[in-house]
Amino acid sequence: MNETSQLSPNPSRNPSLSSALAWLRNAWGHRPPNEQEQLAKAYRRLLESRDGQRIVADLARYTNVLNSSYAPGDAHQTLFNEGQRDVYLHIMGMARLSDDELLSLIQQA
Repeated sequence: MNETSQLSPNPSRNPSLSSALAWLRNAWGHRPPNEQEQLAKAYRRLLESRDGQRIVADLARYTNVLNSSYAPGDAHQTLFNEGQRDVYLHIMGMARLSDDELLSLIQQA
């Protein structure tokens, strides 16, 4: 991807990132509250560790989370790219990071 296709990592300037984060925050509401809270804490503990932060930075690069997933003329590639981004956003959403915390982790990538 070229630099002109890069999206802003600032959620207030990137409505698709904000929408994705909102969806992720609500996506797992069907779990029992205690289980959901324990899982969120496990994700957060992972992301608070140095190794976890290195993994998150690597995943941000690998999934191109800051770039558009759109592949001109190739709907299959677009869907594949969006699937990669979704996994990354799921991890971030499960950790219940604030937008500022998420931005900080992405910028480390």
